[in-house]
Amino acid sequence: MQVRSGFGRWSAPLGRIRRAACVPLGFGALWLAGPARAAPPDPVLTRIEWHGGVCGPSRGFAERVARRTDRVRFVERKEGLRLRVDIEQRADAFDATVTFSGAGRPAVKRSITSPDCDDALDALALVVAIGIDERWREAAAAKPRPVARARRPAPAAAAVVAPAAGPGDVAELPEPPEPPATEAVPPAAEDVAPAPAADAAPPPAPAEPAAPPPASVPSAVPVATERAPAEGGAHFSWAGGLEAQLLGGAAPEPMLGGRLWLRAGWERASVWAPALGVSFSHERLGDSPQLGSQADFALSAAGLDLCPLRLGSPNLHLRPCAAVGLGQLRVSGHDTFRAHAETRPWLSLGGEAQAVALLHSLALRVVLGVSHPLVRDSYRFGPSDCVGVECEDGVFHRVASMVWSLGVGAGLCFR
Repeated sequence: MQVRSGFGRWSAPLGRIRRAACVPLGFGALWLAGPARAAPPDPVLTRIEWHGGVCGPSRGFAERVARRTDRVRFVERKEGLRLRVDIEQRADAFDATVTFSGAGRPAVKRSITSPDCDDALDALALVVAIGIDERWREAAAAKPRPVARARRPAPAAAAVVAPAAGPGDVAELPEPPEPPATEAVPPAAEDVAPAPAADAAPPPAPAEPAAPPPASVPSAVPVATERAPAEGGAHFSWAGGLEAQLLGGAAPEPMLGGRLWLRAGWERASVWAPALGVSFSHERLGDSPQLGSQADFALSAAGLDLCPLRLGSPNLHLRPCAAVGLGQLRVSGHDTFRAHAETRPWLSLGGEAQAVALLHSLALRVVLGVSHPLVRDSYRFGPSDCVGVECEDGVFHRVASMVWSLGVGAGLCFR
């Protein structure tokens, strides 16, 4: 039989494999994990100090560098590499200088001279890309690699073999275990009844029940009866409180916040017991990592809900509601080449299910809502003056068509 492996070819006769299968169970198999590969280091965080206004803004130079290397990420703070670019115009040429500086390392300066800005920026971008690649490779070489560990062999099950008895020997069998001691249970009275003696007197006849007192004589012990309180008529109730709320769909990840709610209801002994509520909420998601940068989301909105029905009792019920929300969604990016913030309107229509439990004046609420935002924006990192298909490049989030919310809180109710 031929067995092929990654290191060559070898053959094993069937008899040798059969003998190998007869190895005692005391030896376990040893499995070695393959060599683990270390994850590549992150891109080099770079900040540009631009002093080359004669050749345009710094954004064009950053794009030229990014086209020559994918191991750079431009930031405005917390950088690992700082580039100072100086470009001065002479009589017939441009003098361009870039200075590399980083923590714990001496500054390195490179200078070129070119007849026009395009050649100067291209040459300077190539020099910067080569320097960034060298720093990335140094970080990759200094990053420790994980050591592959071998799994220990699983302990083999111990096999107990009894020695064979000779022709003249008598094998001793182990004594069976003694059964656990059990206490004798006396027979029940109805199971075993003693036989009456022959000379025993007959049992006495049962006494006749006493005659009930006449109807005109009242009972000595009055029976206490509990009367259910009569339900009052229709009336208004007022309630208000706070909730912790989780909102999903407006941002790449669920947003956490709170809500202040107020409610006025018409309490009736019927399923038709309408209530009207208003609320003010604020949810936030900070430092969401997106495409090598970070984005912050904050939603502030006011809500109005109408709940015409009440399913259950006045103290424990469920209300289906129609809800509308109006507010604004603010998104800001940072740790990027050009930080920007945008505030957009928020308008949503949907419904809620409000579960309410009343303990005297304390109202406990759980609210589950689903809504559809009428304004669905997309967010990306890139220049703001894009048009057409270019604007779809780099989109990291778009507001979902259905936004869900879950709120849990408590308040006070006055009836």
